[in-house]
Amino acid sequence: MVLGGGRELFGWSVRRARGVSPAADVSSFDGVLAALASAPRWDVARTDALVGEVDQIALKHWARNVRDRHGPGAVAKVQRALGPWADVVPLEPQAEARIAVAAQARLTEAVADALHGGALLPLAALTREDVRRDVSTAARLGLRAYGAVRALRHVPEVHAKLYDVGEATVDVRRGAATVRYRGAALFAQPTWRFLVAVSLGLAVEGGAGRPPREARVDGDDDAFEIELGW
Repeated sequence: MVLGGGRELFGWSVRRARGVSPAADVSSFDGVLAALASAPRWDVARTDALVGEVDQIALKHWARNVRDRHGPGAVAKVQRALGPWADVVPLEPQAEARIAVAAQARLTEAVADALHGGALLPLAALTREDVRRDVSTAARLGLRAYGAVRALRHVPEVHAKLYDVGEATVDVRRGAATVRYRGAALFAQPTWRFLVAVSLGLAVEGGAGRPPREARVDGDDDAFEIELGW
């Protein structure tokens, strides 16, 4: 989907990231996703002003997935919700071609607005469906054999390949990981935070055979941290 076509509480203190709903259960991964999905959106001018570019692979198959799930007119609905960004976001994104980082958030929000009544949370389950469809059985078995711990160790290099702003670091131990993003205003953008949580959850599920059970999030104006346990 918009993420691309292609991946007992451990004594943690439970801290809420700026903008995360205080009503959410942030001790569970599902609670974190719900909180991030319901966080107040940035106004479009603030998102559009973000500096940096992302590989278009982050948007891979978005139009195909929208069309397959919602019918032939759905792509046009999303494009109308995108406004001027409809002329920027390609129907068929290409790997190793770049696009402004704002496009990833704006496209995700447009899909939510046009097809899901403005709600981001349904996109988590739909992205999982799309990934499972696009990743072969052999690749899924290979990731399961590789394991979540080793897979998550690649987060820094994956981030560096996808984005030209900020950096990611990871602390991985058996059954848990802490991923930290630092040095870019992008990392405070609420929709981007939701997308990253969904992506990391899928990576854990692929490697561990089950989604994360617990999570904690924290962040400020140019940083985001998410801790996952499975």
